[in-house]
Amino acid sequence: MKNPLLPLAVLFALAATLARADMTSPTFKMRPPAAPARAAATARARLEAVQAALTPAQAALARLPAASRAASLDKSSAALARALADTAAALAWLQAHPEADKLPGGPAPAETLQVRPLALGTLSTAPSLNFLTALEGLNVALNQLLNNPDPAYRGPVLGALGGFREKIMDDIGESAVALREAINADLARREAEQQARQRAEQAAREGSDLRVRVKAVTYLQQHPAKPGEKWTVEQAEVEDAGDHYEVVFSANEPGTLGGGAPTVLVDKKTLEVTKVLLGQ
Repeated sequence: MKNPLLPLAVLFALAATLARADMTSPTFKMRPPAAPARAAATARARLEAVQAALTPAQAALARLPAASRAASLDKSSAALARALADTAAALAWLQAHPEADKLPGGPAPAETLQVRPLALGTLSTAPSLNFLTALEGLNVALNQLLNNPDPAYRGPVLGALGGFREKIMDDIGESAVALREAINADLARREAEQQARQRAEQAAREGSDLRVRVKAVTYLQQHPAKPGEKWTVEQAEVEDAGDHYEVVFSANEPGTLGGGAPTVLVDKKTLEVTKVLLGQ
């Protein structure tokens, strides 16, 4: 196998379903993987279960929008397609070797492969449903290929299947590694887009506030409460009051006379001054 540790560790770290994902909290947390179902007693049943898990995973990756299709996602899709092809080849091999279909009982022989789940941690944003569906399919397929390493295990043990078991597990691991990269890239893209929207909204609010302050200052210049009184936009703060804005001026600033500061009411729709409340 190319790298027996990393791909499977990454897969177990990432694989999750919506049932295991806590998406009601402000952050997204991956819950521990569910215990694998009882292993089937025949190799054909196990391989057919692999196909049944990988097929919707492949469809989920195909449904992802163009914005999410990083190069790593194409790599993951290609590895997943190889896994399906190798599974079909394993079924063909099994057809030619029917004696390998009935699985012997455990314990399983020692393997160099070691699955070491890693904690994914907490994400600020949940991956899309299609990403989660693909990860779940990879995990379910892998569970069908793994043997229980417990020395006390006496259930069915899957053999090498002419070398195809190892090849399929390699394919799944490569797909998982690439999919993790694709998820990280997609989350980074979505975060950047969110930040850009927030900056645009902030700029729009600041631009709107400035227009309202200019409208209030212009009105006060044209209708001064006291001769020589002058107010500036720097002295004004805009408050949202439902159907109108309240432009509150600060008193005793340079350029003003007296201690009173007006509050100017500006209609939201027309941006026209409707009333001036004089300070004391």
